[in-house]
Amino acid sequence: MRIGVYWRSFRGLGGAPRVAANMIDSLGKLGHEPVVLTNEYDVKLYPTLEGRRILCTKKGILRGHPAGKVFDAVNAAFFLTKQIRDLDGLFLTGMYFASAPMKMVADTKIILYVHAPVCIDWTLNPTIRKILKKLESRLYRSADFVLSNSRLTQNTLREHLRLDSEVLYPPVDTKFFAYNDAKEAAVVSICRLHPKKRSELMIELFQNLKGDYRFFLAGAIEEKFTEYGKRLTEAASKDRRISVLFNPSDQEIKDLYAKASVFWYIYPKEEFGLPVAEAMSCGTPVVALQGGGVNEIVANNRTGFLVSTREELLRKTDFLLSDPETRREMGLAARKRTEENFSCNVFLKRVQLVVSRVFGRSSPHSDSVEA
Repeated sequence: MRIGVYWRSFRGLGGAPRVAANMIDSLGKLGHEPVVLTNEYDVKLYPTLEGRRILCTKKGILRGHPAGKVFDAVNAAFFLTKQIRDLDGLFLTGMYFASAPMKMVADTKIILYVHAPVCIDWTLNPTIRKILKKLESRLYRSADFVLSNSRLTQNTLREHLRLDSEVLYPPVDTKFFAYNDAKEAAVVSICRLHPKKRSELMIELFQNLKGDYRFFLAGAIEEKFTEYGKRLTEAASKDRRISVLFNPSDQEIKDLYAKASVFWYIYPKEEFGLPVAEAMSCGTPVVALQGGGVNEIVANNRTGFLVSTREELLRKTDFLLSDPETRREMGLAARKRTEENFSCNVFLKRVQLVVSRVFGRSSPHSDSVEA
């Protein structure tokens, strides 16, 4: 079957496009013909797209313009509605509301893979969120099947939109993010660097941690936040133990995970937190502020620690850095948990089941999926 996967941009670095790229790869492994639909892409950043059929809006994204998001949304909706007739099915990993107009022109099966409803987007005005909540509640129901990236998202859809869904955790490439036991005295945090995420707090936190340790803060940052990036660099320069890395490559991210003794995560509102699972795959224990999707990834006191205060975060970090045996035990448990719950093979099997349920038939290569 010809099944499309839509994500708005395969040019920037981040968890969402990596998940969409893995969905494309999974559909190909199952014997389907995956079609990439997007506003923009870079095959060098996402080699999974190479050789695939790619349909692009070929219209520039209005970066930094106040009307940019609205223009992109309308443009993408028209684009998807035009392409839908040539597809047997479509996974929407963004632009969820577009399922309604598409269903008006074609009977193509549409599957929503929801990372977060737009109505809870903390970057939007509260009044706009209220309006979007009413719209989303109606428009999402036009889809044939709804997936959530975590139980948190599942509960949010049920609470805000009265919509049922099934959980499909984002995948981790456990072969690429391999287990590594040769750790350094280093703490690592990888996340999207955004002013509203206040990543500078981690720099301030680490400065309160005494000892000959290193701290590496890394993540994707948009051009419009250049000044924020400068502020992070300036804050880090006050402590020679701290380094900041902007827009790291996959290999650089892997190397940071691999050498870290502890991974930090302080974003309790995130719906999942893919970097947490990737760090665990490399055998790195996690110390995180509890709340959000991270509660579903980290097994407290077994693969790391879920804490409620910054003071506790520093204490647990210091404990792990000074206790190599506990750190190794937690690292092994973290690796095992990732393989059993968040690996690409687990993701592939779940995608196979979803496709079978939605289309009423097995995938051509379903027998080749590992048990």
